[in-house]
Amino acid sequence: MRIKNDENWGYTGEIVNCINFVDAESKKGYKLDSNRQLKGIRENLLLYNGLANDYDNIDILLVDQGSGGGGTSTYADNLLNDWTDKNGRKHRGLIDKEHDIYKGYDRLYPNAINKLKLLSPRKYRTQMVGEFIELMDLGVIKFPYEYKNEFISVTKQIKMLKKQSKFKR
Repeated sequence: MRIKNDENWGYTGEIVNCINFVDAESKKGYKLDSNRQLKGIRENLLLYNGLANDYDNIDILLVDQGSGGGGTSTYADNLLNDWTDKNGRKHRGLIDKEHDIYKGYDRLYPNAINKLKLLSPRKYRTQMVGEFIELMDLGVIKFPYEYKNEFISVTKQIKMLKKQSKFKR
């Protein structure tokens, strides 16, 4: 999400990209296995970070803990370790130092950067949904166009600079 300070609205959020790790070769649209998802997470962290030092351009990586802590054991635990990208460049791991599970882990993973945040949706679900609906109603959250693999689908009319253009679903 890109945070903007709009002169009319104040701070607004613009969702610029959402990635759904679905196996393109699966006829039923199953998710990618966790190994390929973890690889995708790391590749996207590098893309978003650009040429800056590890994670300088990343504010935070939010990870859903999942039911039974699956997000913790599958993703967060594996992100603790330093890793090497496909070009042979080493990168530091990520840690959530404030989470109860990882308190004291900074001694075990001293090179890990504190830019990971584990979220428990069950714990905050009602609050998150309520606040999200309120932000949508206020018009301060903006969404990207839907992508359907073969064309771009715009969900509402938009105004173009210099001229007005209408797109159909």
